[in-house]
Amino acid sequence: MKILKIVMMMMMLSGGAFNFLSAQGQLVWGPVTPPAQDSHGLYGMCYNSSNDRIYYLNLYNNLIYIASSDQSLTYYGSLPTPYNLNGFADITYCSQDNTFWLVNRGTFKAYHIDTLGNVLGSFDCPATTYPSGITWMENTGTLFFVDRMNASPHYIYETDTLGNLLNTMTHPGQGYLGPRCLASVQAGYSSQLLNVFTHFNSASTLDSSTVMMLNPQTGAWVNGFRFTCSTQDNIRGIEFDPRDSSLWITNFSNG
Repeated sequence: MKILKIVMMMMMLSGGAFNFLSAQGQLVWGPVTPPAQDSHGLYGMCYNSSNDRIYYLNLYNNLIYIASSDQSLTYYGSLPTPYNLNGFADITYCSQDNTFWLVNRGTFKAYHIDTLGNVLGSFDCPATTYPSGITWMENTGTLFFVDRMNASPHYIYETDTLGNLLNTMTHPGQGYLGPRCLASVQAGYSSQLLNVFTHFNSASTLDSSTVMMLNPQTGAWVNGFRFTCSTQDNIRGIEFDPRDSSLWITNFSNG
């Protein structure tokens, strides 16, 4: 299991919007084994802009790990997951009130917690097959979810923070066990969703992985690239770094 950082290969335009310059990201640093992770299961992650730290999950345990956002990944301990459950696939930071949202693949719920891990609330997730991603979008103040499903089509959902469904979109990716974690481009940039997509064949063998940029109103493909930055591309987590427009990526497996 590794964390690495890649450049999105973008060009800054007026108003903070951007476009890809190339079809593939470049490695900034890593892959680096994160603290407290010695087996497979590394999944979603987020960046807390208030303390400059990253928070990451292991699908198979009940802790939220905290580390510095640079290549050293200095360990700052952990928080308990809501109700000490395992099965949390993704986490997102909400800068509006300095809290976090998580999504659980087993309970099919979204959980709202404070920075100490106290549960503030929860609601039923609109992704009801395999909720694999969640992100809070600063520009809209809404939550987005993705359902991995078991085959195409896959779906993206937008809700308010009370769980009211606002929009349902068909994911443009095609394939078996596709969408994984979500992230969003933060305020100061044009609103876009970011999604890791793993391409498995019918024999459950991983063919490749893609980093996708999607329109948050329609779910349509905007741009993206095939992930080729490590020998193992069974990637899961993704997060946007607003400081330099790069991406953190997590790798589920050893290697």
